[in-house]
Amino acid sequence: MQRSITKARTKTKWEKNLTFKPLSNIISILKENATKYPDKIAIKDKDTSVTYAELWQQVRGTAAYYHHKNIKAGDRVLVFVPMSVNLYVNMLAIFYIGATAVFLDQWSSKKRLNLACKIAECKAMVGIKKARLLWFTSSAFRKISVYLDPKHEMSRRAKSRCDISLEPHPSKKEATALITFTTGSTGNPKAAKRTHGFLLEQFDALLNTLHPTEKDIDLITLPIFVLMNLGVGSTSVIGNFDPRKPASLDPTHIVDQIKSNACTRIISSPYLLSHVSNYMFHYLKELPSITHIYTGGATVYPEDCQLFMKAFPNSHGAAIYGSTESEPISEITFQELAAFDSAVEKNGICVGKLYDKINARIIPVTENNIKVNSTEELEKMFVGNNVIGEIIVSGHHVLTEYYNSNEAFLKNKIKAGDIIWHRTGDAGFIGDDGKLFLTGRCNSLITYKGKILSPFIYEYLLTRMKEIYCGTVMLVNNKVTLIIEAQGKSDHSFIRQLVKDSGLLYEDVWFIDHIPMDPRHFSKIDYDKLRKILR
Repeated sequence: MQRSITKARTKTKWEKNLTFKPLSNIISILKENATKYPDKIAIKDKDTSVTYAELWQQVRGTAAYYHHKNIKAGDRVLVFVPMSVNLYVNMLAIFYIGATAVFLDQWSSKKRLNLACKIAECKAMVGIKKARLLWFTSSAFRKISVYLDPKHEMSRRAKSRCDISLEPHPSKKEATALITFTTGSTGNPKAAKRTHGFLLEQFDALLNTLHPTEKDIDLITLPIFVLMNLGVGSTSVIGNFDPRKPASLDPTHIVDQIKSNACTRIISSPYLLSHVSNYMFHYLKELPSITHIYTGGATVYPEDCQLFMKAFPNSHGAAIYGSTESEPISEITFQELAAFDSAVEKNGICVGKLYDKINARIIPVTENNIKVNSTEELEKMFVGNNVIGEIIVSGHHVLTEYYNSNEAFLKNKIKAGDIIWHRTGDAGFIGDDGKLFLTGRCNSLITYKGKILSPFIYEYLLTRMKEIYCGTVMLVNNKVTLIIEAQGKSDHSFIRQLVKDSGLLYEDVWFIDHIPMDPRHFSKIDYDKLRKILR
């Protein structure tokens, strides 16, 4: 039985814990924590660390620098700074003055970067020196009038003109704090618009899922969770890993960071966690300080969880399912997901119990925009339990708007009465026990001989075969085709026989040298790039 969303809004944990005026901006929380935990490390990266008191002072100084550069409340500032202490100093300074921080996927094509830049209409850019090269290659970037140095090394004269007594801008909850772009294969990039109020709702949802405390020391590679930690007064150690260069991941560096900082928790992508767990298990290493592990951003399979539990036998672990527009949606422990090992072939991937403040439904899969005139009209579309369709969600921490893009809204949202639902683009179903299962992206499902073929199931079964490194199923030339990346120099004829004996439904088999993975987490197949390769 699904929960309904109530219109009444209760105070978030953040607001209940405040000892001064009601919260409208994360800066208020940071200010209080700088007083509560002045000498505690707030953020640490591979090169530097900063206490809460130091962070507050650096944010104020950077905000003064921005103010000196004539950046005002409401201005949009494009941020091109790698995940580091410096990133959060600059982002929080943007919040401090009431401006909006804009983030683009730096691995996007030049065309997509141009489109995103035009949509955001930024006044300024703060970025490392390499980012300035974009000004020479992009007409859209050249329209940005102000360049900001992320380390703001000002002259003495400039410093003397900065207003170091600048007070935080009293941003209202409906003011835009963050714009983050997510890119698809067609149409304009989606500009996810997060207001200060939305950030509070999202963080409150994360608090109820991850249960952070001020005593935690987290090894983190997922950016948004650092803001959550700043809100509770815990310490964030940024993983020594460049997500733009996944092959550069060295698990020994991560293990050394965890040991030297006595980290108590890991919050990372499945890609990093798998590499660290493999290293731990095969080299008989132990990290007894780790008590909790959370992973998300890509599909987590039962075999992954079995490995995680072997590497960290004394830790509580969970996989979080969510998206840019809705984080979290559901949660499942490693132990519970590992037990679904033999059920994947039939059911897809279980992502567990729905977050208690989210409303989730399943509707028939369609590529068309969905417009309804009432809540009752939408409810008629809902399918029953155990029926595969598109997952849609609503709730206070579900994104309800995009910046400057009515096209993105119409494609990804459904307005029913005064409730806005988000279309996740994921296919799945809700079981009789209320647990949510994923079967793949909606645009990758295949109907064959009256059955719906799930890419997630195929990928799981194919990668369990030792001779196969990675594989999936797609329609190629109107044929149900297995796409396989062999393990090393494995014999293709032998693999053909393996898949034939497996009982999988297919019409053809193609081998390719490399199946592309998504550049954000490097943990799931990039179907759009794969389709282009197969043309």
